[in-house]
Amino acid sequence: MIAIISFTDKGKSLAESIALKLSAQGLECLVNSAKRGDQENYIKTDEWAAKNFKKGNILLFVGACGIAVRAIAPFVKDKASDPAVVVMDEEAKFAISLLSGHLGGANDFARKLSGLTGAAAVVTTATDVNSLISIDSFAKDNSLEISDMLLAKDFSACLLKERKCNFVIPEEIADCIKIKGRLPQEVSLSNSCDSNGNVPNVVISPFKNTQGKNVLTLVPKCLVLGVGCRKGKPADELKEFILGELDKISVGMNAVASLCSIDLKQEEPALLSFCNDFSLPSKFFSAQGLAAVEGAFSSSPFVRDVTGVDNVCERSVFAYGAKKMILNKTKSDGMTLAVGCMEIPLSFNSRTVDHE
Repeated sequence: MIAIISFTDKGKSLAESIALKLSAQGLECLVNSAKRGDQENYIKTDEWAAKNFKKGNILLFVGACGIAVRAIAPFVKDKASDPAVVVMDEEAKFAISLLSGHLGGANDFARKLSGLTGAAAVVTTATDVNSLISIDSFAKDNSLEISDMLLAKDFSACLLKERKCNFVIPEEIADCIKIKGRLPQEVSLSNSCDSNGNVPNVVISPFKNTQGKNVLTLVPKCLVLGVGCRKGKPADELKEFILGELDKISVGMNAVASLCSIDLKQEEPALLSFCNDFSLPSKFFSAQGLAAVEGAFSSSPFVRDVTGVDNVCERSVFAYGAKKMILNKTKSDGMTLAVGCMEIPLSFNSRTVDHE
């Protein structure tokens, strides 16, 4: 949602014009006026700011920067949670990215407004000013979780100084990475950290950081859990089993995209409880669908007799769309688990050179 507020008649006209153009692009907009005496969509500025800041909407002030600063000041917390705030003057001369330029998307929204109105987009974040990759924006655009915001800040500071950086792709998932577009000139790719100089490193991996406490990690949600369990298995036992096996391969639930199994288990309480605990999507396949998956899998006559297919957990992972297995079938007391990795697309911005 894009929330827009204005303070004058001219500002209101501009706000409504912008809302129409954004709506034509499929974006939801809500326009308010803080001008006293305006009977249509009137709201007090502080009330408007509080409501929309809390909801995480993009905030557009059509008016003075000072009004915007005072209105949002009580609610500003940190760059990881603050929404985008943009200020535009009523003459549409400038669209100023005021808060949360990268993670919130204020920089991109200011540029969008520039394209819609002809206003000059005012972006002051250092990496943008220096035409360098923003690690915050890169993470957001590629749905990667930033392991540590302080390390992200340190990475950007070092990048500004050195004018280059090293993106580390662990060998275990290298064949799952799909580079889309072209690499920025300042970015190099490798399978290990550059420890010989001052070049900042960032690891892109679903595995917990093993590169050192000062190395930034971006975590893709790329793993699929293939799970099987005996009927009536207690939920706490299944949860302990899955988390224990993930810990053995240095994986956290923040890297898991989905749980999958056979459709005979789609009402199994232990599976449903696990998904509910982690707000995890699930997908269930028929025995015929699993049997059609090509590949070499661990085979169990008992599982075939019960389900109609010789293997549930490994076949489920590939039925879901995993590109490779990172944990083959492991079992314990009527429970089985396999973990697969899906393709990880990585897109870079337009300041690029060809990627070979």
